[in-house]
Amino acid sequence: MRDLVQAYIAGRLDRRGFLKGMAASGFTVAAAESVLATLAPMVSAQAAVGGVRTVEGTGAYLLIQQLKAAGVKQVFYGNGTSSAAMLDAMVGDRDINLILGPEEGVVTAMASGYALAGNKPTFVNVHGTVGTANQMLNMFNSKRDGDPLVVSSFSKSTEGTGRDNFEEIDDLVGLTKQFTRWSFEVPMASRVPELLRNAMRISTTPPGGATYLAIPTNVSTAVAKADIYPRELFTVPIRTQPDPKLIEKAAQILIEARRPFMLVGLDVWRSDAYDEVLQLAELLGMPVVQGLSPYTDFPTDHPLYVGQSDRSFTEFRPLEGADVMINMGSPMLYQEGAAPVVSSDWKIIEVRTVPDDAARWTADTVPIVADVKEAAKALVEAVSTAMTPADKAKAKDRTDAMADFNRKVWQTRKEMAEERKDLIPVTYEHIAIEAQKQLEPDAIITHEFNSAMPRVLPWLTFGKGKKQLFGRTLGSGLGWSVGAAIGIKMAKPNRQTVCLVGDGAFLMGQIEALWAARRFEAPVLYIVFNNRSFNDTRMRVTAVAPRLRETKLDMGSYLGSPDVSFETAAKAFDVNGATVTRPGDLAPALARGIKELKDGRPFVLDVVAERIGLLADSTWYPKYSIAERRTKQV
Repeated sequence: MRDLVQAYIAGRLDRRGFLKGMAASGFTVAAAESVLATLAPMVSAQAAVGGVRTVEGTGAYLLIQQLKAAGVKQVFYGNGTSSAAMLDAMVGDRDINLILGPEEGVVTAMASGYALAGNKPTFVNVHGTVGTANQMLNMFNSKRDGDPLVVSSFSKSTEGTGRDNFEEIDDLVGLTKQFTRWSFEVPMASRVPELLRNAMRISTTPPGGATYLAIPTNVSTAVAKADIYPRELFTVPIRTQPDPKLIEKAAQILIEARRPFMLVGLDVWRSDAYDEVLQLAELLGMPVVQGLSPYTDFPTDHPLYVGQSDRSFTEFRPLEGADVMINMGSPMLYQEGAAPVVSSDWKIIEVRTVPDDAARWTADTVPIVADVKEAAKALVEAVSTAMTPADKAKAKDRTDAMADFNRKVWQTRKEMAEERKDLIPVTYEHIAIEAQKQLEPDAIITHEFNSAMPRVLPWLTFGKGKKQLFGRTLGSGLGWSVGAAIGIKMAKPNRQTVCLVGDGAFLMGQIEALWAARRFEAPVLYIVFNNRSFNDTRMRVTAVAPRLRETKLDMGSYLGSPDVSFETAAKAFDVNGATVTRPGDLAPALARGIKELKDGRPFVLDVVAERIGLLADSTWYPKYSIAERRTKQV
């Protein structure tokens, strides 16, 4: 027993090995558990001092041990036979949880939501080739969002490759390369911890994003020894200080500008620069545009907030006549076609964490590659020191003008919403206004729509200490939010969590995510904007398809016939719901859903909502009946 105790305290033996050794020595399970409880403080103290330990076991066992040492608490898992060795290694392990998803796309969405909200290494495992292929969409979404996500699959044994075996392809790793920051196949069991650490290091180092490990089944079952490292020994902290000369140059440009404005993006949230960026905007009276980010990087109820965009600045009247843009942490806006996103009349200052992302807007950018928080602090200090009373007065005038503009916009917006509040189908604004009234002040919102965004999100107040937005994913691949909301709730269990999703997105292979929501008792409120249409697609297609516009034939976006009842679909998963067809029924249905959340259950609120844009009133679709084409009724 003494040898077992010493080995356990030193980290040479894990809990399962200790229990097995105690049983072999004649001790009961209860007695062994009692000894473990006594040893727990000593093990914690040893871990704090020691750090690295050598472990022997199968490749799958080494994988689990390295995950635990890195602080990973969950394995998000898509069922598959090839994962048998990993499941066997987890038997009896109370330090890590297995989170089963019904299919690979959903379980990857769950994991990416957890990574997005928790901002810490997250691990997902799926079955071999077919499982990996099925999860590609949300692996891509995770890459674009910069999630610290590590994806793995137990691939076919290397001992029989090249024989066109069951579910074998020539290059599984190559299949994933465009969807990840780094992909690799583990060649031997002893290297599993090392390569897992590398995958974690890359996924958590800016710009972050999904990484992938293929672990052949013969590697997962082979026995080897390997060193297990705590996370702090392979985490790369990045707090790069800005170049003082560039800070001085940028500060001077900002002070001399007539109409500067700020673009904010995901680096603000990731570097915890929210307060500093807000201070810089207020100091100079700069209007602020929310750029590409799955987060809220500026308070949306602030007088300087203009709105959100991923493609253009021309839609914002307060930016007319702008002469300087400072980009604080946003990737380059999506640029389709030859026309540049930025104006040639602007001077550009760009603060980005990653060198590869800097100075992509124009050649004469002032590029500051640094931690956004540190750069914002330095800019605040430089601008504050150099501003004259006249500069401060100019900044105040800009702030007052922007605040006055926003007041007028809000007055118009409220008047329009009031005029439309009783319309049937229910308007987007009415849904959002009622949600703002009833949801908790710090509720977490995730969403998966585009055309509805300008009509919904402005009514919800986002910011520090207020509601928090996670999503839409920058990958924009439909089939993400319903599963992601479960992972977000897992990362933030004490925050009310709400998913706003269109019916088209819900039908993109997401219904089965409700199984996981119910299995894991994830109290998420799903509000479905059920307009029986791929609304975004129809608007974009009709804009570029003249014959379709002229004939008024919606070739591929109408989702009625059949009219899907998401309340009924939810019942199949033992999830309660409600259907709203009239504005007056919305408030009590929403209140019922919120009560279900408090009781620890998910809830689906199916709101039959308006369609907007060209051909919004059309219910035509190209009909095709298989039944009518039968020559024999079988």
